[in-house]
Amino acid sequence: MLYTPIRFRNVELKNRWVMSPMCMYSSENGLANDFHFVHYGSRAQGGTGLIIVEATGVEPRGRITNHCMGIWNDEQAEKLQKIVEFVHQNSETKIGIQLAHAGRKGSAWNNVQIPIEEGWETIAPSPIPYHPIERIPHVLTIKEIKEQVENFRQAARRSVKAGFDVIEIHAAHGYLIHQFLSPLSNIRTDEYGGSFENRIRFLIEIVDAVNEELNENVALFVRISGTEYPQSGSEREASAELAKILKNHSVDLVD
Repeated sequence: MLYTPIRFRNVELKNRWVMSPMCMYSSENGLANDFHFVHYGSRAQGGTGLIIVEATGVEPRGRITNHCMGIWNDEQAEKLQKIVEFVHQNSETKIGIQLAHAGRKGSAWNNVQIPIEEGWETIAPSPIPYHPIERIPHVLTIKEIKEQVENFRQAARRSVKAGFDVIEIHAAHGYLIHQFLSPLSNIRTDEYGGSFENRIRFLIEIVDAVNEELNENVALFVRISGTEYPQSGSEREASAELAKILKNHSVDLVD
C-alpha cells in the first residue's frame, strides 16, 4: 500500500510516503536560503512521494520564532520557487507548503524568552497567554480576524504562483487557528467563540478563502490535532465532526 500511487485533484503522488513539515529554524527575514535548498532538494532525491515544506508564516507575527520562514511577500515566494523548481526538475516528488500563524505561541526562543528587540507582540482569540511567564497576547478584533483570513489567502496565492503542488493549512498544535478551535484558549463571546460552530468559523473562512486561489492542479490539506488531553479541551468526536465539515468545504486530506 505504501508504494502505490494516490491522487488528490490532479496531483498524483507516486507513493504514500510523505515528509511532514518540520521547522528548521534556519531562516533570516523569513527567507529560504541555501540550507533549505539543500535540505528539501536532498529529501526529494530519496524518493518520497510528497514533501511538505515547514510551517511558513503568513505574516511576520505568524512565525514561531524570528528564524522561521515566511511567505508574506514576493521575495520570500521567489526564494521558495527555486526549491520547487529544483524538486520538479530533478525528481518525481511532489512538494507542498504548510501555511501557518503561530498566534500566542509566536516569538519564542530559548524557553520562550528572547530579547524584546527581536520579538513582537503576539496575537490570540482571547487574553490568555500560552504560558504563565509570557505576556498576555493582543486579542484580535473582528476586523483583524478578517485581515488574518486575507493573509492566508495572499499566502496561498503566492504559493500557487511559486508552483507548489499542495497547500496545507496548519490548524493544529496550539497555534493561532487551533487557539480558535479550542475551548481552552478561546473564551470569546462573539461569532468566533462559544459554540463548536463558532469556534471553527475562523478555520472555515480561511479554507474557503484559500480554496478560491487554488485550481485542480493544487491540492488542499488541513492539519488538525485529534484531541487535547487536558480536561475540557477539544475531543476526538469534535475533531471527527470537523473533518467531515472540512471535506464538505473541498479539503482533500485532513492530516
